[in-house]
Amino acid sequence: IDPEKGHILNGHVPVKIKDGESPIKGDGKLFVIDGGISKAYQKKTGIAGYTFIYNSWIMALAEHKPYMPL
Repeated sequence: IDPEKGHILNGHVPVKIKDGESPIKGDGKLFVIDGGISKAYQKKTGIAGYTFIYNSWIMALAEHKPYMPL
């Protein structure tokens, strides 16, 4: 991995946004996306997880809000 351009994507780790935790760590080199879409984690994290989006131009995280039952 090129240390200047490389990144690490780590999944299945809850990110506690409601407690101020950031999903971007390690000086922007580590992205943590969680399985927060699972309703069991939403009270712990405050969100419904992330989706990592990337292409040759950009890397981004989409944050999902907790869903309401129908």
